[in-house]
Amino acid sequence: MAITVYDPCAEPIGAFVPEADCLEEGSRIVGGYLVKTGFDLETLIDNTTISAAIVAKNIIPVVGLAGNWPAATSNKKPGMGFQREKHSSNTFAVPIKHYGVDANLPFWNKVNNSKNYSMLFVFEDLSIWGALDRSKEVIPMDIVMSPVSTEELGGTRHFEGLANWTAKDLPYVLGAPVVTGFTKAALRAQFS
Repeated sequence: MAITVYDPCAEPIGAFVPEADCLEEGSRIVGGYLVKTGFDLETLIDNTTISAAIVAKNIIPVVGLAGNWPAATSNKKPGMGFQREKHSSNTFAVPIKHYGVDANLPFWNKVNNSKNYSMLFVFEDLSIWGALDRSKEVIPMDIVMSPVSTEELGGTRHFEGLANWTAKDLPYVLGAPVVTGFTKAALRAQFS
């Protein structure tokens, strides 16, 4: 199954799935992939193509990442005459953090504010989400990470930051069969 873009004009509304019928959905982000903008996720069909994309630095696994998914901010376009203002897009700001500061300073110096990367987020239930536009391209994110430390003796330095972007649509679920290489087994092997 390929990635199907959201098209609010051409598709009828789908069926709503009540909470009781859903599987348990984990909320903690436990890892992610940085994806180079312009990279076609649909080429990731198995472990071989994922490994090749990692070697080519088209996707970069970020193991040990932690975070959560807060509510997006609704952006409004002004109304005119008798028309009220309307929702136009969402601005997302996903907080992320990980340990390993010293070894990762050069890495995050290249990623911070580069606009050349997007991030795919892996949740504890091994669901994977990504921000795509309606052309199935990853949306460049403003990813900003900064080292943080506490005053306490024996504390640990870590990185904290945000992955920010604005989009008309909600994120896409990209696990198999949508991106066939992102099976639960492949994601478990990469991030567990």
